[in-house]
Amino acid sequence: MPMQTDPQNRDEIDQSKQTEEPSGIDTESVVSEAESDIEREQMSSSTIPPQTTVPKKVIIIAAVVGVLLIGALLFLVAEMFGPSKKRIEPEDYFKTAKGIPVILNTTLAEQRGYRTEKSIYIPINMLADVDSHYYHDTSLQEVLYATPTQILSKPIVEAKKSGEGRLTAQEAGDASFLSVDGAVYADIEIVREWSPVEIDLLSDPERLWIRTDTKANYKKTTVKKNSALRDDANNKGSILEDLTVGETVYVLGEQGGFTEIFTEKGYTGFVKKNALDTAGEAVALTGKKAPAYNGHGIGEPVCMIWHQIFEGSAKTQTERFEKAIEKTPGVNVVSPTWFSLAAENGAITSFGDPSYVEAAHERGIKVWGLVDNFNKQVDNLKVLSDHNARATLIASLMAEAKRTGLDGINVDFESNSTGLGGLSKACGIHFIQFLRELSIECDKAGLTLSVDNYVPMSYNEFYHRDRQAECVDYLIIMGYDEHYGGSDPGSTASISFVTNGILNTLKEVPASKVINAVPFYTRLWKMTPKDQASSSAKIIEDYSLGIGPYALSSSALGAEAVNSILVENNLTPKWLEGEKQNYVEYSSEGCYYKLWIEDAKSMEPRISIMKSQQLAGIACWKLGLESASLWNVIYEAYGR
Repeated sequence: MPMQTDPQNRDEIDQSKQTEEPSGIDTESVVSEAESDIEREQMSSSTIPPQTTVPKKVIIIAAVVGVLLIGALLFLVAEMFGPSKKRIEPEDYFKTAKGIPVILNTTLAEQRGYRTEKSIYIPINMLADVDSHYYHDTSLQEVLYATPTQILSKPIVEAKKSGEGRLTAQEAGDASFLSVDGAVYADIEIVREWSPVEIDLLSDPERLWIRTDTKANYKKTTVKKNSALRDDANNKGSILEDLTVGETVYVLGEQGGFTEIFTEKGYTGFVKKNALDTAGEAVALTGKKAPAYNGHGIGEPVCMIWHQIFEGSAKTQTERFEKAIEKTPGVNVVSPTWFSLAAENGAITSFGDPSYVEAAHERGIKVWGLVDNFNKQVDNLKVLSDHNARATLIASLMAEAKRTGLDGINVDFESNSTGLGGLSKACGIHFIQFLRELSIECDKAGLTLSVDNYVPMSYNEFYHRDRQAECVDYLIIMGYDEHYGGSDPGSTASISFVTNGILNTLKEVPASKVINAVPFYTRLWKMTPKDQASSSAKIIEDYSLGIGPYALSSSALGAEAVNSILVENNLTPKWLEGEKQNYVEYSSEGCYYKLWIEDAKSMEPRISIMKSQQLAGIACWKLGLESASLWNVIYEAYGR
């Protein structure tokens, strides 16, 4: 680069140039040019800057640097705003190190399958939500599978994990079911044989695709242009697989400009909307459906009433029935409370009387014998989880049904957190197995099977109403006891309680199988002043009623008893629009009373919701507690 310098340094400059120039350069010419440059510099005005010339070498270097900078900038822009090229390897996506991946419908299961030398095994509880008919019977050490007509069974063979996603049987020969540390695994071949499923074994990596969903939940479409399937709904998502034109995929949803899909290779991810054809009709993942249970419904709307039979009244039950039933015309089913679970071996007590059935049949009324679990000395879990006890219980019921000429069985197994004298959460799967086994025997005998259930709540989900609905003819909602002995005062069955009970049940059970039960009783709530209460009574520190602190108690009253209270105390009920019920409160002999009334007026809106939802019928608790006016409303709606 030319430099501004003093003439006296010329020799130094010239010498420097001589040492730096490569061979073949005319040094004299260079010196001459340098001298001319210095002279021109001395002659020029000090205010005019000298002209400079940039060598080509520098220009080229600058250009290269510029190109590199622009390239780096473009790379950064591409990285920031362009689609990601990062990939998730199949082994990482499917987590093959944990065992053989299993895609259940469109979801990669957390649990894994395992290999033996001959087959692949999967945990049977993996299928619980879509095929709950597998039952691990620990009393037999077998796996049972309920069909509508028989119980299939296979023994369980002990096995151990040998590493690398494999199971090794400790006994020679093939086994349909293996047990490892208490968990049961099913050979996929027995699953194919017993379950309404389709199973594909995919490769690279090895994985299972099990299709059980028979509902039309998935819109099927095809890929119209080659695209990347990503793990997130944006271009920065990592690539799961490359989609090709014509490939079949299933639409799961949309998010922004992306569509969530499932591919037949087992991936769930996102692709741009414009990469897919318009989705067609919704389809099911498999067309294989479970065999249906034979129905033994009565072929008309059910108008049922329970008849409570006590030990002291068992001898006169037929006479009492004939007298009481005259007040309830239109009834087509009566359910006497005849049977009760009596022992942990499945034995029952019975008040069954053939003459009672004959008297009902003479009036065109069917009889469904009720079996309960109210014996507080019997551990329900021990009974229901034991194969022999279940068999004894079922055989006893079938024998009594044949002896008395019953038309059906009504199961009234109510809950108890301990399982003693009632069902606990631990009883849930065993109760369902009991119903399935009972339904097979009822089907053989031509009996109608019904089962009583609470209004759905989170604490009674273990009743599995959807599974009950598969094998029973009718599911009866006990639409009462919203408030009960021991609770705060309130209605026995307000309209919201009844409505929610029906609507929530219909989420799991078809309306054609649902019967709603109504009460013929209500509770008279009594507040007794502290100075009149027993010393053991729980005292409520409440002064709002004008009687000071009090003890709370209640008693169940039938419709006629309630009418007597209204007349004797000259009370005029007040209509509560929220509860759709009449209500009174009053004082008598120093005590305070509250009463939410079940009567003809309150029954009308309850029947209205039942009719609007097209339920299978109505049930009533219990015979003898009704009033004529209340029954007339029911007769108009359901009477024959």
